[in-house]
Amino acid sequence: MAATYVSIANLAASKIGEDDQLQTPGDDTHLGRTVAAVWDAVRVAALRDGGWNFATRRRALTAEVSSEEAYPFTYRHPLPAECLKLRDVLNLDDSQWQFEGDAILCDSIGPVYVRIIIDMPEPATWDDLFVEAMACKLARTIGVRIAGSNYDTVKGEREYLLALRAAKGADSKEGPNIEQAMSGWETARFGC
Repeated sequence: MAATYVSIANLAASKIGEDDQLQTPGDDTHLGRTVAAVWDAVRVAALRDGGWNFATRRRALTAEVSSEEAYPFTYRHPLPAECLKLRDVLNLDDSQWQFEGDAILCDSIGPVYVRIIIDMPEPATWDDLFVEAMACKLARTIGVRIAGSNYDTVKGEREYLLALRAAKGADSKEGPNIEQAMSGWETARFGC
């Protein structure tokens, strides 16, 4: 069964130890209002916490001539509005570009090919392990407001970090192995 706003909110409530459950996304209850108040911010933060394959998209960025503030670079390649996080620049070496503000600065007219994390507001499109991590992050965020001093913030943080680790681990195994380029230190040290 695909995850929903209500199922994730109820999973978070269970993690807090709350017996009340949402019936609909618009429930006018203490739990409903609290979840609604933080949902978007928690979702975006959870998406930014990883390099999620389900939220990754490739884009080709077009150039704008940069202003003097971009010195020493010539071109500015703005990221799309949908971008929450830059994962990779695919066609430039690390020394050839700089990420500042909402754009990649470089001397290439481009296009510059990137992988980005985009906002995925519909829970039905989320990976199951991300759903668990999101519920833990939501519980950690609203725990004190819902359960007061009975909520163990240290335990909530630990649960989120464990869920995040499990989700990231599974997510990383669902793609090809990426060979890392040798650093300058390794090249000098090993003579390659």
